[in-house]
Amino acid sequence: MANKGNYYKLRTKKWLKEKGYEVSTMERMQRIVNEKNGEVLFIKKDQLGSDLLATNSEQIIFIQVKLNRNNVAEGVKELAKQKLPSFCERWVVIWEPRAREPEIIEVEGHATAVGFSE
Repeated sequence: MANKGNYYKLRTKKWLKEKGYEVSTMERMQRIVNEKNGEVLFIKKDQLGSDLLATNSEQIIFIQVKLNRNNVAEGVKELAKQKLPSFCERWVVIWEPRAREPEIIEVEGHATAVGFSE
């Protein structure tokens, strides 16, 4: 499933670039050491609840990318809880299988504004 997620993040990045946006990945790798056995694990963490950040001369958009509608509520909640300036937009970009264009859900500053309870 991780490969599918990366595929759709890259597809979203390409789609946004074609529309004139500059796009950056908002994930970082966190190194965790198991104190019991010394094993090192690397975990991807989203920054500011986003997979991608897109900008142009008029917009700043924090974006969560989802493969289908199954985890949309999770993405909405994560974006909604971030303390961002009011001029920033928050999108959940949903790619249904075989879709040529994504569906975009614009997220308000709190989850209940778009119908998801906290």
